[in-house]
Amino acid sequence: MRSPLVNRPPSVATVGLMIEHGVRARVWCDTCNAAFREIDLVRVAEVKGLDFDLWGKATPCRLTPGCNGRNQFYHNARGYFCPMR
Repeated sequence: MRSPLVNRPPSVATVGLMIEHGVRARVWCDTCNAAFREIDLVRVAEVKGLDFDLWGKATPCRLTPGCNGRNQFYHNARGYFCPMR
C-alpha cells in the first residue's frame, strides 16, 4: 500500500488533471544527468489513458543511449519544477 501523499498537489493526481490544469512535466535521469526534457502529456494520455498517474514512477533512461539509469518525473504545479515522489 502507498504511503499518504501529503505533499502532492491535487492537480497532479492524473495525467488528465495535469493537462486540464496546465501543469507541465519533465523527466531527468539520476545517472547520466542529461538535461531535463519536457514530457508530452497528451501523448502519455493517448498511450496510458487520462487516469494514468506519474507520481512515484520511474522508467529506464531514454535520454542518453546506453545509459542504465532511471528517469524521474518532475511537475510545476507549484510554479516551479519539483519531483513527483
